[in-house]
Amino acid sequence: MAVFCSTSMDSSVALVSPAIPPHAHPKRRGLRRHLIANFLVLLLVLLLMLMLLWQSLPTITAGSFSMPQGVILTDRHGVELYRFYRTEDRIDLPLTAFPQTLRDAIIAIEDRRFFARSCVDLRAISRAVVANFFSFKSQGASTITQQLLRNSFDLRERTFSRKMLEIALACKMEFATSKEDILALYLNHSSFGGATYGAQKASQTYFATDVRDLTLAQSAVLASLLQRPTYLSPYGPHRSSALSGKTIRA
Repeated sequence: MAVFCSTSMDSSVALVSPAIPPHAHPKRRGLRRHLIANFLVLLLVLLLMLMLLWQSLPTITAGSFSMPQGVILTDRHGVELYRFYRTEDRIDLPLTAFPQTLRDAIIAIEDRRFFARSCVDLRAISRAVVANFFSFKSQGASTITQQLLRNSFDLRERTFSRKMLEIALACKMEFATSKEDILALYLNHSSFGGATYGAQKASQTYFATDVRDLTLAQSAVLASLLQRPTYLSPYGPHRSSALSGKTIRA
């Protein structure tokens, strides 16, 4: 409402505009405070559940992953004649046997803060929660350790309790095992399509070479397979997908 002021010298009138309220966007600020409060409550609940699970779960170390490998029959000159395996055709190697290009490519795709983060990547979890809440493209927040445990111990049930169990086991494992040992286990136990497990066997299957001799392009191809190994495998049902025979020979 306008205010009229008059002076004693003349009858002139001045018009004064009303002040603008300081809270121009109260609804937006209220929504922001509501989201932050809900996130903090959710984080507190998650931490309490992790503490309870921590006390009851066993410690997972590198020795927990001793699984049978394939049996190789060779002639007297060391030439391979035949391989026997149950469900996973795998050849385990130490971390130093894998080229740095392959290690860097896998970390960049699967867990880019692998060596810098704690056992839980809070930044990735926050990003995934926001993206899924606002119906953006669905995003995951699983670390390399979580993926290793999920695939090795059949923790694939899509429930909240299973996710909390996976996080708690990952934290216990990272407290007892070095990041280098975890990365070596991941490279040896991950599926690369079909019965092919581990980067060494995948390198021999797809490129007819040992993993230590992979080129940069070949390392990138193997790293990309881990996103959807069955779908992207050149020997799978989708042979005309991103990994065609032409790509494999590149």
